[in-house]
Amino acid sequence: MPFRLKRSQADIKQALLDRGVSAEVADYALDEVEAPQAYEFMTWLVVMLWFAGIFIGVQFIWPIMVEFSKTAAHNAAKTTDAILFDYSFGPALLLGAVAWVFICLSIPGLVLAAKPELRKSLFTGLVSDKTNGFVAKHFLKKVNTEDGSRQLSPEGFIKSFFSKVTSFMEWQAILLSLLTAGFVYLEFQAHTFVSTKAIIEENILPFFPAQTHSLSNVSHVELGCNYTDEDMSHLNYTIHFEDGAKIDLGTNFAVSGKWIDQAEKIDTILVSQNTEFKRWTWPGRTSLHPKCIDRYAAKFGANGYDRVNQLLRVDQQLK
Repeated sequence: MPFRLKRSQADIKQALLDRGVSAEVADYALDEVEAPQAYEFMTWLVVMLWFAGIFIGVQFIWPIMVEFSKTAAHNAAKTTDAILFDYSFGPALLLGAVAWVFICLSIPGLVLAAKPELRKSLFTGLVSDKTNGFVAKHFLKKVNTEDGSRQLSPEGFIKSFFSKVTSFMEWQAILLSLLTAGFVYLEFQAHTFVSTKAIIEENILPFFPAQTHSLSNVSHVELGCNYTDEDMSHLNYTIHFEDGAKIDLGTNFAVSGKWIDQAEKIDTILVSQNTEFKRWTWPGRTSLHPKCIDRYAAKFGANGYDRVNQLLRVDQQLK
């Protein structure tokens, strides 16, 4: 961003005129500015608050909400015949990050309400900053269009400009915050339940019914154990249905007991139906990485290796 201290009064005035600000308003805004660096300070304040909010959201709010969503799904699963369950959470907080942008951008309006003498400095900085070209032109045009007949004084023009900017930012912040809250609620209802008969996926959108996939309509199952350079492992047990849907049991959680106890029940049913098992593959990845198998085997007790190897058909040649 350009800093005012690096620009002359003439340069700033020319930038204002280029944005469509009248010479009268430009001269008024540049006359004895109370705090020449107010715009730069406000910009960094908004940026730092946004990053601070994102940090708090990722480090603290996200884990709490994830655990809450998981608990809600687990409690709901216990009221059904499900043996495995999964939950959905994440996109809502991404929308919340956008809402936080507008909340932070609303802060200058609060500052101006308490310190109206900063209007001149913030106006010249905001309008003359090249990075704000579209935004500045839009709200300047709104002032000229909506208030042009009132023959505003320079002071009134700047007040009207900030009134429109602040109103827009505040309304976006309110609407996006409400949308975020709504999506958080909907995500808390979007669960997946796995029983010995079918897999039910609750839709995040309330107007769409839950999708039920019968285990009698399975086309094939992909098996693998993925390990990444980030020291993350994932056991892949993806059930593919004849209608094109697929569910990875490796992302699910046991309603009671260990995950492998419940996964073996599903596996037994699929074997009895002569289901085809295929090897999971991914470019540049090992289909059955030893570190991944070791990590899961350690979770399942003394015979963990045998059970994981059996579930993944490690000793079998799969397509």
